[in-house]
Amino acid sequence: KTLILAGTNTEKLAITQAIRGKLKDEGGLGATANITQLQAKNLTLVQMRYTHNFELGDVVMPTRNYKRRGLEKGKLYEVVGKDIDRLTLKAPDDGKCFVIDTIFEKAVYQRDQIEIAVGDRLQWKKNNRQLERRNGQEFLVTAIEGDHVQIQYLDSNRTEIINLQQAHNLDYALVSTIYNSQGKTANQALIAA
Repeated sequence: KTLILAGTNTEKLAITQAIRGKLKDEGGLGATANITQLQAKNLTLVQMRYTHNFELGDVVMPTRNYKRRGLEKGKLYEVVGKDIDRLTLKAPDDGKCFVIDTIFEKAVYQRDQIEIAVGDRLQWKKNNRQLERRNGQEFLVTAIEGDHVQIQYLDSNRTEIINLQQAHNLDYALVSTIYNSQGKTANQALIAA
């Protein structure tokens, strides 16, 4: 019920790691696993046109179907090569590669491995209507078994199983940046100043 605020994302991560370290020491976090986190690269439309703004290993998600290019809306394609004006994208399911230009509507993400534990409070960072997930919706990790994690949403008793082998748009929910805290309510607020 306490809102912890940081001025920058770097500060947010440092405070989150410190809190998680204390929770581990006190036994507040249980079994752990690694999960692939997708973080938006926040490129402008102009930046997305130029291949030098992409890194090998980045993930590209088309925002609509592109039949001529062979790309499907919502699928995550890994950047496996690039030259002056083209990207080589690898499909997630069959490993097929596409050499394409960059002039199409897309979201671009970096992949990071983060540790999650039973007892961790996390949040979704992107809406997903099919799975009934909202950006900013918080949940608790209740169990980790093999390649699956059971979660329970804090705003309801609804539970869900997520796959550790897939990349997810999620983040820790212990600390918010001042910008992302707009509209939140809490009994107390702690501010890193």
